[in-house]
Amino acid sequence: MRKVKILIATATMTSWLFIAVPLSQLKATPVPASLAYSQRLQQLPEIQRYAVLRGALNDSGFLCRRVNYASPTEGGYDNLAMWSVRCQNEKDFQDYAVFLGPDGSAQVRSCKDTASLKLPICHLPALLPKEKSSIPQPVKKTLSKSAS
Repeated sequence: MRKVKILIATATMTSWLFIAVPLSQLKATPVPASLAYSQRLQQLPEIQRYAVLRGALNDSGFLCRRVNYASPTEGGYDNLAMWSVRCQNEKDFQDYAVFLGPDGSAQVRSCKDTASLKLPICHLPALLPKEKSSIPQPVKKTLSKSAS
């Protein structure tokens, strides 16, 4: 009879411990499968890695002409590995968070939206003024009249 009471008391105390921990303090860590996929991506040559991430962005409906920078974010989110990606388009740069699943699937969010969605923030270097001005501008061709 005494053993039963101890077991019940232990179970009750354990459940109280779980309730006492706020959910906001529980940090989700990526499962090894998503980390393995992210590590394989990281081992690719830079041009192939950028092509894979660009494909994920374009397949998700985001326009990305050229990946300018990409880096994995330590920790990820839930069971997803996270990559911070900067795309260079015709007129500007766009920053994205690409979440990779254990099966290689991707979910994309704009870095501007991650804080409001309570997702990890993107870790990208600041744009230098030189980078901002290095976006290629379309060349205007003028027709010259040739003498006949």
